Amino acid sequence: MGHGTAGMSGIVQAYHFVGATLRDGRPVPADGEWLVHDGPVALCVSGLHASRRPWYALRYAPGETLCLVEIADIAAEDTDKLVARRRRIVRRADLTADLRAFARACALDVISLWDAPDVVRRYLETGDEALRAAAWAAAFRAAWDAAVDGRRVGGPRRAVRRPLSGAAGRHGRGGGVNTALMFSSATDEWSTPRGFFEALHREFGFTLDAAARRENRQVENYLGPDHEEPGFRDALTTDWAVACFGGAVYVNPPYSRGLQAQFIAKAAEEATKGITVVMLLPARTDTKAFHRYIYDATAWQPRHGVEIRFIPGRLKFGGAVNSAPFPSMVVIFRGAR
Repeated sequence: MGHGTAGMSGIVQAYHFVGATLRDGRPVPADGEWLVHDGPVALCVSGLHASRRPWYALRYAPGETLCLVEIADIAAEDTDKLVARRRRIVRRADLTADLRAFARACALDVISLWDAPDVVRRYLETGDEALRAAAWAAAFRAAWDAAVDGRRVGGPRRAVRRPLSGAAGRHGRGGGVNTALMFSSATDEWSTPRGFFEALHREFGFTLDAAARRENRQVENYLGPDHEEPGFRDALTTDWAVACFGGAVYVNPPYSRGLQAQFIAKAAEEATKGITVVMLLPARTDTKAFHRYIYDATAWQPRHGVEIRFIPGRLKFGGAVNSAPFPSMVVIFRGAR
């Protein structure tokens, strides 16, 4: 796929999905209000994106509201999206019901391929919202059990820890991690810059964000304290190798050192199960966790299966105006299959 349309002038109409806020946390502008990007404009990195076809826009949708937009000062265009300096919403429509109906129809097309629980089948056939949570939980449990069985059949048998539910989480065992503090925006939470994540996502194809909240998750499948499935609320007790369904795992962990060290240890452990875990971390090379799990000081090189990528300069996390007060690095734990 080649890039084109660089420097295109004039206004064109396109489509763009939005969630409750923009990706950087700012409010979604009112219809007719121009949103202007003042910094560099680059496809998949920075600027205001849209697609000429709504089904292309759906690939990148952070929410269920489809907007017809006008785009001006286009910098580049690829097959399924373009990036510009200015964008405004002409009109919008909440497609939540339509998208769910479409998803149910797709699921019904292939329901004969598995032994679907009765509540799942009833929800797919009726669309009864009162059944949705129960259907989701039943489908999740079925997928979980299938993934566990697949691992037991396909490789050396390992003990699989099912995620603990509700208050039984780490607190239920006494003296565990405070998951509310774990994601405190006042101390620990540094939301990944979207363009930075997308560059990694194109390389690794993430299927799980292992440290997130619903509003800042980088992919649909995530672990976090507000997850509607209790078993996915505590990342440190959940089996990532099962939860990621064979894909790669992205982790931007809480940045307090105690919790960060636990997430690094967890990533190293999960990689031994054959999955790839990619972590965005402060470049703190003086910590015990760095030398225990990431770098082998005796050999003067990263540990086996570990890759370190130091990031030039300093990242701007989330919607921050200023750069972070620390340098960053990407650490990749590549699991041997």
